[in-house]
Amino acid sequence: MNRENYTINAIFEVEEKFSKGNREYIINLSKQNFKQMCEGYSDFGCLFGRSENDVEFYIFQSSTNNTSKSFQTMPDNDGYYIYFGAEIPELNHNYNREDFNKATIQATKNLEEKIKTTGKIPITIMGVQRELTLGYVTLKLEE
Repeated sequence: MNRENYTINAIFEVEEKFSKGNREYIINLSKQNFKQMCEGYSDFGCLFGRSENDVEFYIFQSSTNNTSKSFQTMPDNDGYYIYFGAEIPELNHNYNREDFNKATIQATKNLEEKIKTTGKIPITIMGVQRELTLGYVTLKLEE
């Protein structure tokens, strides 16, 4: 299962550094990346980025609008992925265009706030007896 199995909706930049003995990656999301996150992804779609040391990251849209607790290893061990989402306001069954527009604006604000306040997200794998942390990822939004 590699990158060819997914529709790459947008590509983001990844910075890599060491901080306090830990590997740390900073995913820089452009305005276009954020727009794609708000609009949703195509089937099997994701955002993709690669660090200068060829570590690959995939961000998939969460179907539950929640965010995974950590980046996990891709099934083929070729990079790390996360499901990322934020709360989407519910619309009643007889909503109108104004209700829809308000909900869209609120969902966009929720996603932006979630990205800005998430902080360091661990990269984890399951070891023999416990979960191991390999490093951390921070998401940053272009201003």
